[in-house]
Amino acid sequence: MDNGAPQGSPLSPVLWIIYIATSLKRAEEKIGRISIPLPRSSERLWERWREPPQIRVHLVSDADNINPVIKAWGSSRREHRLFVSRMNDIMEEEAAMNRLK
Repeated sequence: MDNGAPQGSPLSPVLWIIYIATSLKRAEEKIGRISIPLPRSSERLWERWREPPQIRVHLVSDADNINPVIKAWGSSRREHRLFVSRMNDIMEEEAAMNRLK
């Protein structure tokens, strides 16, 4: 799709959701496969015996934005930053692939 609906049209949100549906589905699948490696340094030895972090992402879209809601349990700051960075890369890749920027 190269052209959208006029500004303020009641059809605009529907067209937007239809247009981004495939991108959101692909992004969710890729985000679900992100794995965060445990640190290799001996100073964080305790982390090797803990449960892996549980991270859930919900992609929320409104009229013209996509916002991730990230819920993380048991992740360190480093792991959370790494996850968010990888998730942002995936979202940027999907946006560029579908000319959403």
